Amino acid sequence: MKRILLSIALATAVAAAPGAAAAAEPASNNAATETFYIQLVSRSRFSADRGDNFASIETGREFVQLTGMSEGLAARIGKRRFPSLLDGLNKLAINGWRLVDASTVTQGATSTVTWTLAKTVGDRSELLDGLTD
Repeated sequence: MKRILLSIALATAVAAAPGAAAAAEPASNNAATETFYIQLVSRSRFSADRGDNFASIETGREFVQLTGMSEGLAARIGKRRFPSLLDGLNKLAINGWRLVDASTVTQGATSTVTWTLAKTVGDRSELLDGLTD
């Protein structure tokens, strides 16, 4: 219940922020920068032990293509696990990622919390900061 209330509060707080309609978009104040989006996702079953819950990074195919990263690196990023969404957000925020959207979907006994993060960079090599160990 706390997780759902936290997600609702975050979704309300970032409701005015733009969604993640595209993997990259030019920033309006500087044509030499781009904004990229990723998602932190946590899926949990109400009957599962708390130890089974974790958050992972999802980048999407377009992100992988735009950044030119290898499939192996993309797989390694997708396998990265954080103990919670907040742990993942804190790690990524230190490296320039910011929360722009939050949503929760509950289907049966499974709840999926998704946080969309954005990072504006001048050089695409900056995107990997925080995504890899």
